[in-house]
Amino acid sequence: MSKEVVWLQLICFPHAGGFSLYYSFLKEAKLSHVNRVLLFDYHRRPPGSADFGDYVEDAVHYVQQHASDEPCLLFGHSMGALVACECGFVLQNRLHRPPVGVIVSGQNPLCYYQGKHWEYPADVDAYLERLGGIPDFISENPEAYRFFKQTIQTDMQVLETYRPTVPPPEQRLVLGLNLYGSQDIVVDSAVVPLWSKTFARVHGTRVFSGNHFYLEDHRQELLAEIDAFAEQAERNAEGHVD
Repeated sequence: MSKEVVWLQLICFPHAGGFSLYYSFLKEAKLSHVNRVLLFDYHRRPPGSADFGDYVEDAVHYVQQHASDEPCLLFGHSMGALVACECGFVLQNRLHRPPVGVIVSGQNPLCYYQGKHWEYPADVDAYLERLGGIPDFISENPEAYRFFKQTIQTDMQVLETYRPTVPPPEQRLVLGLNLYGSQDIVVDSAVVPLWSKTFARVHGTRVFSGNHFYLEDHRQELLAEIDAFAEQAERNAEGHVD
């Protein structure tokens, strides 16, 4: 019997201050249930001239321009998780091509931000250090660090404008997977169950050891989680709901 053709594509959205290079290891990986990986970069405008909706529309436009007609999975880390979900809602409700699954990493459920705003940190340098997301080659290079800090400040200003989509139950995204680090200062573990307000079905929650950027130390485990989730999403799309 011939092996079934794998048709899922994975579209990745980076964190605030991040670039698609962060996910380059996924393009090099051999995934059994994903045959194409697309890496999105934010179109960053001058500070104060964009809001979160612009980032979402950029993401939707990227999917329209670069993704094939085959079903897609969305994967976002930190700010990218919010972008992935909001992009998913637009794809589903406006363009009628819903993602078959969304992987959210290092982020709180969307409804966590309902009625309150993401708050810009008073001390950006201290906040970045607590997150644990500054590679040595950046922190040890003043010019590189200035560029990195300016980029993340731009994204943080955009994050301040975020207003979440909290859909009625029948309009939730079909399937989600939640990942985060055990020492993540962003994620409030008490509200993790509220992802059920975004996803009709939560495939699971996996807590890795580490901080907000746990991904660096758990790449093989992460790949296994993605592949298992992609297999489930593929089965769902084919009508085999477990």
